[in-house]
Amino acid sequence: MAVSHNYMAYVVDKLAGVGPVKTRRMFSGVGIYRDETIFAIIANNAVYFKTDSAGRGDFEALGMEPFQADAEDTREQCYYRLPDTVLEDPKTLAAWVNRACQVGRVDAAAETAAKVSLAG
Repeated sequence: MAVSHNYMAYVVDKLAGVGPVKTRRMFSGVGIYRDETIFAIIANNAVYFKTDSAGRGDFEALGMEPFQADAEDTREQCYYRLPDTVLEDPKTLAAWVNRACQVGRVDAAAETAAKVSLAG
């Protein structure tokens, strides 16, 4: 899942038009955050955006595949590869980033609620 510095810089440069983002190394990949919400990952020099069941079809319609940590990983995935055409189109990219951030915020809120419920 290695990520080259050049590819990471390329993706961050493309995302600069949608507002400030932060990157954090995680395992062999990179997490991409906006406002402390993870919305994308980079692995194997490919970028994957967070999605939910409502948005998954948009990725699949463009022939994009889910992120898999390894070939045996069969879990339902919430990250799908971003089409290169989206990364190259600033207006479309902004819409996809906004949607991925929304999914990330919903997931984070659900995770926080689950932790509170377990602690309560």
